Amino acid sequence: MPGERPRKGLKMKELEELTGETRATILYWLSQGLLPPPEKTSANMSWYDARYPKLIETIRLLQRRMNHSIADIRALVEKQGGPMALLNAREKLDDFLFGGTSPLSARMGRDELLEAVGLEPEVLDRMLELGILRPEKPVEFDEGDFNAASKVKALVALGIPLEDLAFYGKAADSVASREREMISREWEAVPPEDIEKAKLHAQRELSFARQYYFGRAFRREVEEVARGFRKGGNAR
Repeated sequence: MPGERPRKGLKMKELEELTGETRATILYWLSQGLLPPPEKTSANMSWYDARYPKLIETIRLLQRRMNHSIADIRALVEKQGGPMALLNAREKLDDFLFGGTSPLSARMGRDELLEAVGLEPEVLDRMLELGILRPEKPVEFDEGDFNAASKVKALVALGIPLEDLAFYGKAADSVASREREMISREWEAVPPEDIEKAKLHAQRELSFARQYYFGRAFRREVEEVARGFRKGGNAR
């Protein structure tokens, strides 16, 4: 409307409504340097950058999906030159969560992975041979590899042989092969104008499909196991 001054950003109340986060949480993240300072126009009025919702979404993603602590995120922000660097990480995080390589963790070599996880060299070799561990590059490992190796190590400690865990890789190969056929047929029918965007879109769509089908199938099977234990017996 005529005479109205352009908005300087978002008010705290608007920010809470847009993000679902509380005032206390937002102010805490601000105090920890995870968010840029607002523009204060008076003692009781602060305007928050319109990009705040995207920054808050990224912080939540780092915490809940990447298991990063506040200290981890603060270190990332400081290393990258400030809170706005989180915006640049957001798209790369999406790529990682849909099958890519983590953009936030340092790469490590074979010896570093062995030390970090506490693996014997022959165990790592067997994981690689069975397809249980699948690094993006043969001699370079990332956070996803570290997490997978740590989980497998814990299962082996319970007495589960590595060979019994190889089905994950086999199932992934089988599903990925069928997905490749489907994507090829889709692109042949409607050739993509931008192949890189088409690849990212396919990763996201197929990741959703895997979460939907595998997630529901897994929950059904877990419920069967739980039902057996509720009755005081063993599900087997």
